[in-house]
This record gives sequence, structure tokens and C-alpha cells, in this order.
Amino acid sequence: EFQDKCNVKITSPISNTAYSPIISTRLFTTMLQRSHELATPLPAGVVGAYRSAVTSPLAILTGVNNIPQVAYAATSTDFNVKEQYPLFGRTCQSALGEAAVSVDYFHTYLKATHVGIMFVTDS
Repeated sequence: EFQDKCNVKITSPISNTAYSPIISTRLFTTMLQRSHELATPLPAGVVGAYRSAVTSPLAILTGVNNIPQVAYAATSTDFNVKEQYPLFGRTCQSALGEAAVSVDYFHTYLKATHVGIMFVTDS
């Protein structure tokens, strides 16, 4: 009964993007193009995507549309450029932070003097 009288609706649709940048941007674009009614409101924010390669095009779209996005696992340092990703935030550190911590761990705790690190970019 309360929902019938209230003009505010909080929803949290979950979509499986299959780790695909194409699928995620198509889904988000479809959300933006639908009618702006109480039953199908525009997104007020986006959580995800998981991989940096999927997050990058989605973060550009959310920024252009003035919608904040928070990612929980996208570690690409590209997202540090606020001019390109103005409303992007993350709950994990960037790959740069991970590398620094790894080197410190090997040096401080394992007393390693030579360490090889392989970096694979995801974006």
C-alpha cells in the first residue's frame, strides 16, 4: 500500500554481463533509453563491473551521463585519470598499489633481493 502512494522507488536490478564490455554497455544504454517512469526509473548509480576491461567503457558512459559508478575489483590505473572518469570510484586499490605492496612484502618479510614481477594489463 505504501508503494502505491510514494513517488520514490528504490530498485537494484542485477545483470549478468558475462565479463563482456559490449554486453555491459548495451545493457546500460538500454536502461538509459527506456521510458522514465516509476516502474522503470533511470539508474541513479552503477556498481561494477568486475574487470577493468569491462569497467572502462561503462565508466565513460556513466561519466557522460552524470551517473556515479563504483567498482569493487577494477584495478587499472587508467581510472585514476579523473578527467576521463569523473564519477568513478573503487573499493580496492589500483594495480600500482598492489605492485608496491608486493615488492615491499618480498623485500621486508622474505628478505628477497631480486624479484621478478609480471604485469598483465586488463584494460
